Parts: sequence; C-alpha cells; structure tokens
Amino acid sequence: AQMESYEAVEETDLMKDEDHIHVPGTPSVVIAKKADQTEGAVLSEGRYKGTKKAGTYAPGEEIDYTITVTNKGTADLYELLVEDAMDKNLLASVSRKSISITTGEIKSEKGAVVKVQKKDSEEGINTVILDRLNAGDAAVLHVKALLLQTVSAASGLNNAVKVSAKYQDVGDDGNPSPAQVPETPQMRDEDKINTGAPILCIAKKADRTTGIKMKAGRYQGTRKQGIYAKGDVIRYRITISNTGAAPAYRIKVRETPSERLLSYASILSVPWKKGTALKSQKGKTVKVLSASKRQLLIDRLEGGDSLTLVWKMKVTKSAEDISDLKNSVSVEGRNRDGSSLKKTALMKDKDAVTVDEKTNHKSAGMNDTNGPSGRQSSGARTGDDTRIGWIVLLLGISFMGILLGIRQYRREKRT
Repeated sequence: AQMESYEAVEETDLMKDEDHIHVPGTPSVVIAKKADQTEGAVLSEGRYKGTKKAGTYAPGEEIDYTITVTNKGTADLYELLVEDAMDKNLLASVSRKSISITTGEIKSEKGAVVKVQKKDSEEGINTVILDRLNAGDAAVLHVKALLLQTVSAASGLNNAVKVSAKYQDVGDDGNPSPAQVPETPQMRDEDKINTGAPILCIAKKADRTTGIKMKAGRYQGTRKQGIYAKGDVIRYRITISNTGAAPAYRIKVRETPSERLLSYASILSVPWKKGTALKSQKGKTVKVLSASKRQLLIDRLEGGDSLTLVWKMKVTKSAEDISDLKNSVSVEGRNRDGSSLKKTALMKDKDAVTVDEKTNHKSAGMNDTNGPSGRQSSGARTGDDTRIGWIVLLLGISFMGILLGIRQYRREKRT
C-alpha cells in the first residue's frame, strides 16, 4: 500500500498555554521571652521549656530581655507585629528614657536579612514590625531598660510580649490573598523579675565569748571575754550574711588580728583553697576563688543567705591576765555589674579575748568546727562555759549545807 506523507504544521503561540497554582502552606508562628537573669528554662522549638525562676536586679542595673520569634509553619510570613508591654510596677521601676527595642536590619537564624521597623504605640508598650520571616526561620530581638537607682525591693514585675503575622492564602477566586495567622497561646509569652540590692553584713565571735546572741546577721548583747591559756586554740566563728534581695559577688573577707594578739597567739592554717566548694546556710554551693590565712574570696552569696566559717589561732605565750586582745574582721563585695557595694558599719566586726595562765579553761574537748563547709559539727556547745561555774557553785552550797548540819547536830547533842 502506498504510504501517505504529512507535512508539519507551523508552530504558533496559539499552540501553547500555561496556568499557575498557589500552595499557601501552613502558617504557624510562636514567640518566647526571657530576662537575662532568669534561670531554670531552656529554649526548645521556639518556646521556653522548664520552670522560670525570676532573677533579682539591683538598683541602676540593666535588664536585657531576649525575644525569639520563630516561624514554625511551611508558609512564609510577612508584616510580623511584635508588641512588648511592661506592667505598671515594672514601668515605674525603670528609667523610661532608657527603654529600647531592636530596630534596623538584623540577620535571622538562617542568615536572611530581616528589616525591623519601630511603630508608634502607647506608653509602656514597644511595638516593632518585621517585614518578613521565611518558613522554618527565627529572629531575635532585645528589649532593654535600666532600673532606677531609687528602686526598692519588689517581686513579680512582669513584662509580656505577643506576636501577630500575615501570610499569603488562596482567595475565593483562586488567586493569592493576604490572611492573618490564626492566634494561638504560643503567640504570647511573659517573664517576671525581682528587684532589690545586696546588703552584706558580718559577725564575729570567739568560741569562749559569752553574753551575745545572733540576730539578723549580727551579734547583740554585751560581750564577756573568754579566757585562754598557753596551748589553747581560739576558734573565731565568722558569719557572712546577705540580708538584701539581690546576690552579692566576689565577696572578700579579711581577718585582722591586732599586734597585741599576735604577740600571744599565731594564726593557724585554713582548710580552704582555690576551688573549694563551701555550703551556705540554704545549701547553695559557694566557691572559693582564693584563700590565705588572713583573707578569703568567694564567688557569690544569694540574697537572704549566709555562710559561716571558723578561723583559728593558737595561744603560744603565757601571760597573766592580759585582756582586750582584739581580732577584727571585714567584708566587701560587688554588684553583678562589677561595681563595689557601698561600705557600711555592718560590714565590720571584732571580738576580744583574755590570755591568763591561771585559767581553768582547757582546749581539750572543745568542739572542732574546722570542716571545709564552715558549718559547726555536732557535739558539746562551745562559747558558753557557765556550766562549770554552776557546778562549782552547787558543790560549794552542798558542802556548806553539810558543815552547817554537822554543827547543828553537835549543838543538839551537847544540849
């Protein structure tokens, strides 16, 4: 059979066509907020996990809030509105002129350029607009403010934040249409802070000193000097307290025996060295940064906590009733920003002892408090030898009673 032949039709534009579809993706945005001194929470998948523990800030200190905005969806987001609001107590505690929020061009977590523009808003609210945040990306903002120097101790000062955003959805006509990301609880977050200043005080007492009691980090009452003889060990109990609300840092304790005391007693070595971990009254770990026979430097002491240490001296020289041998102690510390704490009378203390070779007090059986933690071990109570006096007095009264009884018996017999 004869084959037919065909000629190709000339191609024209009418022989082509195309169409586009829009896949909007799933919109999802979350936000997380934390002040720089807040502890106990870790950022995971755009939110903080764990229980937040509010940090305490001193007067004049800067608060730095980190805000993380995360696009967890598959749709790119645009016009992300971030509103940061301080509660009235926090707003009254900071310098309003010092409040700032990140603006300008920033780099996202994946390196994209994000433009952040400030938007006018009412007092106490900082509002910015992020132009775009791609799917699976995140951006970090910072809100900062300085506490007033006159701020008093307070707790639970709150700062809240929320985010809203837009994405491209599909309209009824099938074309891209702007839409608002549905609001969820994860689009809001908050964090609280506490305010207050560290207040250091120190108290000192030799183990045989009587007549005083500890109250609010200081000894009160009238001191009665303890008596020591050659060979006795003087144990000075030193308590460092932070009665304020904020932590104190780089706390330095100086032991200063008088020259008169040093002529009768020598300083014994201390059981601490760099790196030693001490335990505070509340069970917190306190690290030794440096130590010598006369000086101790520790890293920090939380507000409302205290640390008790024992320094020792040994009486090396006999004497007859040499009293008022003084030993002083002082403490100093710093704020979190490194500035020195203002020195007060509470940051110094002293105690005095008497050296007398005729004393009946002996060092044997005294309670040894030389543990690395500075805590006093269990056992007989030190610093109070009145029991011996009472025993002697009772024996004397009993002896006098016996003598009077014998004398009365003899009289009756003669009669």
